[in-house]
Amino acid sequence: MLMGQDYQIQNDNHTVFRSVSNHSLKSLLSTRDLYHSVKMDYPFNSMKCRLWVEILGSCDGLLCLWFQVDDDDGRIFLCLWNPATKEHKQIPKSPYNDEFDMVAFGYDAKSDDYKLLTRYCKIVQVYSLRLTSWRRIGDVDFYITLEAGELVNGELHWLAEARSSSHFVVSLDISEETFKEIQLPKGPLVNKHRFMTLGVLEGCMCVLVRGINARAEVWVVEDYGVQDSWTKRYVINDELIVKASSLKLIWSFKSGEILFRIR
Repeated sequence: MLMGQDYQIQNDNHTVFRSVSNHSLKSLLSTRDLYHSVKMDYPFNSMKCRLWVEILGSCDGLLCLWFQVDDDDGRIFLCLWNPATKEHKQIPKSPYNDEFDMVAFGYDAKSDDYKLLTRYCKIVQVYSLRLTSWRRIGDVDFYITLEAGELVNGELHWLAEARSSSHFVVSLDISEETFKEIQLPKGPLVNKHRFMTLGVLEGCMCVLVRGINARAEVWVVEDYGVQDSWTKRYVINDELIVKASSLKLIWSFKSGEILFRIR
């Protein structure tokens, strides 16, 4: 298994991606020796100007990449890339709105099609890779961060916030192109703790919560979609994690160790 998003560094001009196998991941983390990883040559990496890249989704070995070019136009665009074959496709600008604050990428088994869904200022639109065209599908009114959704139970999930400042999980059915809300654990909601990041732990959806007394808590939903099935699994006292402004759960090991991305 390649972990292209899990290990990336920044040089003077471009983002650098490195892939690492599941078998070598713990060795890389313990030694920080790049010998255990492989540098990946990705699309548009040869551009002369400064280039920022993020992975905003993956499906069946295809990666959805977000690019920002540091030129006079400040271009931002999306690209689908197959690291195994080196093939890529730059996604054309939408005729409806070429900006976005949410991106989702997945496979629709019903129509045998890969879909790229974006949203900006409530407007939701979808790009069909099979039809090579955009269409607008409706409006939604919530805020999420621009990051890859977590795949659980066949749907993509994000932490979301309504205009009323209430917090919940929003899920996307890529085939039906519909969103639904999933309630977060009652305890942290009642105590107004900060929900830091959503993740997947041992196949179950989980959320990291900043609690009281300088600690963080990992809550896991054991019965998908049932609010009362949220269970507090871990308590974390590490100051680096508790005080992180941006945190993402990347991987969990059979030993019980958890890998986080901290920015």
